[in-house]
Order: sequence, then C-alpha cells, then structure tokens
Amino acid sequence: MFDNRSFISIIANGLSSPNIIAQRSAVRSIQNISASQSCRPHILTNTYGLVERLCKIALGKMTQAYTEVGGSVRHSAVGALKNLADEPSNLMPMLKVTDCLPTLIRISHGAKAEGVTPAMALMAKDGLASFSKFYQMIVAETKREKGGIDDDSDDDPAVLYQPSAQAIVYSQWQ
Repeated sequence: MFDNRSFISIIANGLSSPNIIAQRSAVRSIQNISASQSCRPHILTNTYGLVERLCKIALGKMTQAYTEVGGSVRHSAVGALKNLADEPSNLMPMLKVTDCLPTLIRISHGAKAEGVTPAMALMAKDGLASFSKFYQMIVAETKREKGGIDDDSDDDPAVLYQPSAQAIVYSQWQ
C-alpha cells in the first residue's frame, strides 16, 4: 500500500471535501489505517497537512459539528489522532503542528456544549499520555547518552515510565 505514496495523499485530500459523507469516509479510512501499528509510521511521512486537517475536523471547524454525521466525523478524527500519537516516530511530526497539542488538550477538557463526547475526551487524554510517555523516554535516553544517568540509577527509562493501564487502540470502523 505504501509503495504508492499518493494513496494516503488521495485519502487525506478527502478530509477537505465539502461533502460530509466523503469527509466521513476519508476520516474513517485514516482511522482504520492508523489502527494498524505497522502502518502508523508511514502515514505522516506520505502526507502534508494531514494532522492540521484532522485537528480542524476534531474541533468541528471543517464539518457540521452538531449533526449526527458531523459528530461521528469528529469522533473518528480524534480516534485517528490518538492512534497516530501511539507511534513513537510520530511524536515530533505531530508536535511540530502548532494546533495538535492544543486540540488534544481542548478536547480532553471539552464540554458537551462544544459537542465533545466522553469517549472523545478519553481518546484525547490517551493521546496526550502517549506523547508524555514518548517525550519522557527521549529525555531519559538523552540524559543517559550524555552520562547523566548511571546504569544502577532509578532513572532508567523502563523505570521512569510505568504505565498503569494497557494502551487501547480505537479500532477500525466496520
């Protein structure tokens, strides 16, 4: 699938479609692809502007947010962002997008008045936790490389981050 680099770009272009059904199909396709761990590293390297568009959809800026279909599209966009956040190699590309972190924070604190469901808030919190975990591991490894962490220290990356729950992938739409 990733031998043809335009495949993901074509789907990503559907995110900007004025047709809500086409937009929903494109967002769900990205969510489905991002649910597969082996596909996540390839998605952001093959598209430009994907995270920005997913963030706008998640916030309801590119969809009819308060309709049933629009709410479904927003839910799928947050699920895709969360799935993409679960890939360590996506940390820097996603955080380079100025709206990515604020979008996840806003949705994680979202109110029903903004059209944010509890499931959307949970997915956003999960994405933020993944970012935190990967960033903490990078900092610990950098400290180790610079000689700041002893091998017998409690600052070992495996000890620094001990998750309290299993990661949940928001799976594919059937």
